[in-house]
Amino acid sequence: MPQPPRASDDEDARFSQFLTEEVRTVEYADLLRDRAEAVHRGKGTSDGEAPPGASGNAYYVTFGRDEIIIEHHYLGDWPAVRVAYPRFLAALSDRRKQL
Repeated sequence: MPQPPRASDDEDARFSQFLTEEVRTVEYADLLRDRAEAVHRGKGTSDGEAPPGASGNAYYVTFGRDEIIIEHHYLGDWPAVRVAYPRFLAALSDRRKQL
């Protein structure tokens, strides 16, 4: 089975920056995981809409079924980071262990 394309070093650095700067509590890591899992399973809110994104101190996270998009609130020249669902969950799990 073909592997998904590898993120660029720049994307990896921005994803790491997000995890370090934004995911500072176990509770926030769990919230991100729970919303990502809900969207991945096709679960939405009672009106059929996707669960809301997550807005932290400096980043906004949008949850897609197979991809999570991370955007910076304040830095307009900070390109959005697209992270595959399995990689996002694995990185959150690793980060959670550090908290």
